[in-house]
Amino acid sequence: MRVERALTAAQAKLDVADFTSASALVDAAGLGSLDELQRGRMERLRAEIVFATQRGRDGPAVLLEAARRLEPLDDTLARDTYLEAISAAMFAGRLGTGLRERDIAERARAFVRPTPLSVADMLLDGLVKRFTEG
Repeated sequence: MRVERALTAAQAKLDVADFTSASALVDAAGLGSLDELQRGRMERLRAEIVFATQRGRDGPAVLLEAARRLEPLDDTLARDTYLEAISAAMFAGRLGTGLRERDIAERARAFVRPTPLSVADMLLDGLVKRFTEG
């Protein structure tokens, strides 16, 4: 229960750009006993904090890793994280460290799409096609 509250609070702090508090809450959640979905959510939050605070550096790679962890646990959260990873790579541009939009799009394309598609799913699908097929 504490882990869940800490993760929810960390997301709320991240939503209002209080990165220091969000990071502290993620760290607090990590001290508890996490199930796999909670661990995936924690990694996603850490990745979002990294991207928000470093703007370009390692954000895309960390978000991609979080998306991979979430794949077997939560389709929607995994796809949202892939979308964030592509967006982070687009924002980072040449300032990023290694991963480009195409690298992330290739991995996202391999992930099975849910049906029916949400607006976020359609956006991700369009970006995947843009970066993998031109």
